Amino acid sequence: MNKYTPLENYLERQHGETLKMTYSEIESILDDNLPKSAYQYSAWWANGEKAHKHSLSWVNAGWKVDEISFGEYIIFTRL
Repeated sequence: MNKYTPLENYLERQHGETLKMTYSEIESILDDNLPKSAYQYSAWWANGEKAHKHSLSWVNAGWKVDEISFGEYIIFTRL
């Protein structure tokens, strides 16, 4: 289990085609803060296996990042 497994598990249980999550909600699920780069760079939220290891948490759960409002929210959509 890595730091982002709780997020993957949470996303696997969600229904619907889109999901809006605040940074606070994500950090609560992780029981840890997101890194500063998640607040500053869209590359941190890139989708796909070749992006970053943490991105597998949403990709493996069947989601992709569709919209980013830095420091406020992330919108995930179904793959």
